[in-house]
Amino acid sequence: MKNTVERRLELLNLEGTGFSMCEIVKYLSEKYHKTERTIYYDFETRETWQPLFSQYREMQKARLIILNRLDYIYRKASLEKDLTTMLNVTKYLAEVLGIESLKLTEETERFSREAERLINVMEKMPAKEAI
Repeated sequence: MKNTVERRLELLNLEGTGFSMCEIVKYLSEKYHKTERTIYYDFETRETWQPLFSQYREMQKARLIILNRLDYIYRKASLEKDLTTMLNVTKYLAEVLGIESLKLTEETERFSREAERLINVMEKMPAKEAI
């Protein structure tokens, strides 16, 4: 059972890092000495076992996790003065919180254009003046 859990967690991790299903199947079947069919079965049945490994079984908990992750991303972006990421995170936060509206979308797009304009201006400045 321990190997099954370990294998499935690694499957999720590999998929999350961008590997294709074929690559994951080949790698995990060799690593865990299982047939490729076994690994494909893990993919086919993931709706039953993946919620057991994730914290997304309860919608309210999932919402809070997402909010915490967005907050972390926003803080990192603000330290790096990454205005585009900060604006995108703000938009996602509005969606997660359910306050997305047409007006907010328009404002976000306007701020995004303004951020791009500011970034272009900052890129043209000599390094000394940008500080």
